[in-house]
Amino acid sequence: MPREDVEAFLVANSTRPQLRSALFRRVLEIAERNPGVDSDDVLEELEAWDEEQKAQRAQAQRA
Repeated sequence: MPREDVEAFLVANSTRPQLRSALFRRVLEIAERNPGVDSDDVLEELEAWDEEQKAQRAQAQRA
């Protein structure tokens, strides 16, 4: 199973605290594998993605 499918499953089936914990672990993994990548930048991108997902869910609930 591709990693993206696993991540999509986790997102779809997680509560918000679980999702944030998974995203935080992902940031740490990326930082460990890529010493030149600023983990703060990655975290900001993940937080932006989280906000987009929240907005999409809210919009879907209104439809």
